Amino acid sequence: MTLDRSKLIKYFIVFGLPLIFLVIPKGDVYTREMAITLAATFCFLAWAAVELTNLLIPSLLWPAVLVLSGAVTYSDVYSAWCDSTVFGVLSIYILSLALNRVGLLKRIAFTVAKFFGGSFIGTAFSVFFATCAVSLVTFVSSETVIAAITFGAVMAFGLAHTRAGAVLMMAGMLGGVTMRMVMYYPFFVKLMDKNVQAIDPSFALTPLDFVVYNWPTVIFCIGFLLLLIKLFVKPEEVAHLNGREYYVTELAKMGKITKEEKAGIIALLFIIIFIATSFVHGLDYMYSFVIAIAGMFLLGFATEEDIKATPFDTVVFFASCMTIGSVCSAAGITAAVTSLLTPMFQGLSSFATLGLTVVFGTVLNFCMTPAAMLAGFTTMIYELFLNLGLNPMAGLMAFYQSTDLVFLPYEFLYFLYFFTYGIMSMKDFVIMHTLKTVLTIVFFLAIIVPYWMLVGLI
Repeated sequence: MTLDRSKLIKYFIVFGLPLIFLVIPKGDVYTREMAITLAATFCFLAWAAVELTNLLIPSLLWPAVLVLSGAVTYSDVYSAWCDSTVFGVLSIYILSLALNRVGLLKRIAFTVAKFFGGSFIGTAFSVFFATCAVSLVTFVSSETVIAAITFGAVMAFGLAHTRAGAVLMMAGMLGGVTMRMVMYYPFFVKLMDKNVQAIDPSFALTPLDFVVYNWPTVIFCIGFLLLLIKLFVKPEEVAHLNGREYYVTELAKMGKITKEEKAGIIALLFIIIFIATSFVHGLDYMYSFVIAIAGMFLLGFATEEDIKATPFDTVVFFASCMTIGSVCSAAGITAAVTSLLTPMFQGLSSFATLGLTVVFGTVLNFCMTPAAMLAGFTTMIYELFLNLGLNPMAGLMAFYQSTDLVFLPYEFLYFLYFFTYGIMSMKDFVIMHTLKTVLTIVFFLAIIVPYWMLVGLI
């Protein structure tokens, strides 16, 4: 095996930089357990970030190293596997793949989109609402499908490599990805829940929390899409468009709804009813996904093909990330970092604290994946706000907002799926997402924070 320069740099980042944590002198404040945990966790997250190997390898190695070194206990590092979340997320992936295979996701997208169209504005919003609908019914777990639907629309309208095409791709990203702020996205939500529960076992975020506290994001997405059209689309470039005709034609090609699609609709309705009535039965949301996909298999509507296509490496990575909070708490890292940060934030207004939290998250997002930052810092944010006498829920919601703020495609895999189609130039991506990041922070401070004050979150 030959090692080129880029490979050597990756090896240095993954195995060289973590040594810094190990050579720092140990004592009562900075213990051996802290050093090993920080080094192993940095190595784990860096390994995933630079894609040194398949995600499965660092996800299996990280907990093993921590247990064998004696830094933490077996129950601390493998606790995710004693929770329903991992199996619920796995079920969501399989269900999404099955729904896509039978064509239900495209039918939902085209059905929603056909109600818009005609002008370019209508076409842009048809993409926005179509991707939003698919994201909603799959609990933000069909990012590849959403990107493909958006790409298909851009190519059908002949807008590849144009600013108008880039705006349509942004419409797909806003509807399919940014709108997760008001949706229930188990992959991230349960990641936060599990890490916070290491210090507050009663903590749990609900789907209603995201709707109640983050619904202004809908206004932002609509307003920002209109701004993009105003700034980047030339009327003569899009005069030929007839979006409605395209979606009606695509629906006609699909023919009548099949029995497999009907089974998928029943499965989705079951999940929605299960979650909506949780206040009655009190059962974990995750069981609804497990039951739904089991029913699909027993009735023959889901197949072996759906299991084979499931990204098991991502699920195991997710399980390992879920325990970073409890591992850091067990090693004493969370308490130490929080005690250092609390005096720095003491005396600041809640407005300034929330603003700094979003900026802090945006900077972290530039250096690591959203999953990694949520896994590594959620517990710290929770304890920091608790120590400051502020509602920790506000801190977590602010931190969660920052996971959507990027400048480059690599920062969030979902945005990278869109970029890899080659419809947008890197220049257009950076310009549009930088504008989005800046305006999101302004909107957060000007609209969302005052709204949170009004409803008593702060």
